Amino acid sequence: MVLRVKEDGQEYIISVEIQTHKDREMNMRMLEYSALLHRKYKLPVYPVLINLTGRSSKSSYSWHCGGIKVIDFCYHNIDMNRLNAQDYLYRAPVGLVPFIPLMRYQEPVEELLIQCGRHIEEEILDPVEKANIYVALGTLAQLKLDRQVIMKIIEVSKVENSPFYDTLREKWMAQGMEKGMEKGALKGKVDAILELLLDNLGNIPAEIEQRLSTVTSEQVLRQLLRKAAKVTSLEEFKRTMDELTR
Repeated sequence: MVLRVKEDGQEYIISVEIQTHKDREMNMRMLEYSALLHRKYKLPVYPVLINLTGRSSKSSYSWHCGGIKVIDFCYHNIDMNRLNAQDYLYRAPVGLVPFIPLMRYQEPVEELLIQCGRHIEEEILDPVEKANIYVALGTLAQLKLDRQVIMKIIEVSKVENSPFYDTLREKWMAQGMEKGMEKGALKGKVDAILELLLDNLGNIPAEIEQRLSTVTSEQVLRQLLRKAAKVTSLEEFKRTMDELTR
């Protein structure tokens, strides 16, 4: 992300790089980005690195050659796991809530996610904006937390108003239908259902796979495929399967 800033009579560029995992060559990359931006805009550059997971070993890069200092480069480094979650939960803008599960905290993770949800509910009234924040919270939380833990707190109903979620659901369903058509058999749809359940729930008992393999109705499998795309618990999927196959 690149921002052009005017502050106290000075104009400069803020370059923000968000890194998911540690990169040993990050300092050289930051130098390269800064040099390219400085050349393009002819302005000073303030480089910022945000590490979502892990910690940076250093935030500088330099070398000497022929008795001169050719490069002496530094950047502002922010490691999420060095920040205190409680300092940001209620004191920072609500837009930063999705980053909180990546910070340091003492309370159980379920309680932290509940607090994040409570803050979102209190601060955001627009249902679409609220759903988008929940999508971001769930996405970033998966970098550190178990998916099943997240799904206990962030129910599908909380993200359904997000246009991004609609896009994902349509993509999942289209992929499932396409796989079924490619295989030209009921087994293709069963495999697509199992993949969606694995993505949403993280674990599939053998009992479910066995029951699905006995379904001979294409219409029933289509309905189960739609359910698998948005299911929030194994019990919920079992109830739907019981109703459709009774």
